[in-house]
Order: sequence, then structure tokens, then C-alpha cells
Amino acid sequence: MTFFLDELPRLGRMDVIEEALDIGRGFGVRLWMFCQNIGQLDNAYPNAQGMMKSCAIRAFMNPDEQTAHSLSQNLGQRESVLDGSRRPLAEASQLSGPDFANQVIVFGRSSHAARLEKCFAFADRVTAPRMKTAGS
Repeated sequence: MTFFLDELPRLGRMDVIEEALDIGRGFGVRLWMFCQNIGQLDNAYPNAQGMMKSCAIRAFMNPDEQTAHSLSQNLGQRESVLDGSRRPLAEASQLSGPDFANQVIVFGRSSHAARLEKCFAFADRVTAPRMKTAGS
């Protein structure tokens, strides 16, 4: 069973959500939780960072400056083969700027992070026709 919880922090703290993250996976329960920013989640749940670590997938779109800085650190660094200097794979300004507006950073529990292009249903050649007929 999958639960979609849009605007999760606005619903207020619910112990059952934290419990479902801890034990629900073993019973086939999946939670898809959405929030505008990490600060909202921090305000609603004292263990917000632990909850984030329990998620199999974490996707970030249009992050604010603080979140972009955290993402930059989590992505890691690359080392120059010429002089051995280390630089972030992506600077925070790259992740929150206008060039990133149509992209998503996705972290998977057991895989490398991915920088993906957003695919809008209304612009997709397969889903757009379905949307036009859904309302008629």
C-alpha cells in the first residue's frame, strides 16, 4: 500500500508517520512524502533528519539556498588529475539558480545521486493527450 502525503509538515506531527517509516517497509507500506522545504519538516518533526535518512529516494527540486548548500556537500567532491585539488561536484549556486529550474537532484539509498531533467506531463507526447481527454 502506498500513501501519498502532500504538504506533510502542514498536516502536523503524526507519530504514525515515523513508525511507518521504521517498520512499514516490512509490511509493504510505502510513504511518498512531499514538503516545500526541509525547514518545514524540521519544525514539524524533531527527528526530521532521521526520517530523511530512512527514505529510499529523496528528490529535490528548486532548493532554497540552505538546502542547495547541503545538497552540494552531499554530492561530494571531484579531484583534479593535474594538481590534486578538490572541488564540489556542484556548487550550491548551480543547484538553486535559474539553470537548475528544470532539473531534479535524486538520491537513492544504494546508488549514486542523479541530476535529472523534469518531465512535465502536459509537455510529454505520451501523457499530454491523455490529460486532454481526462477532463472531457
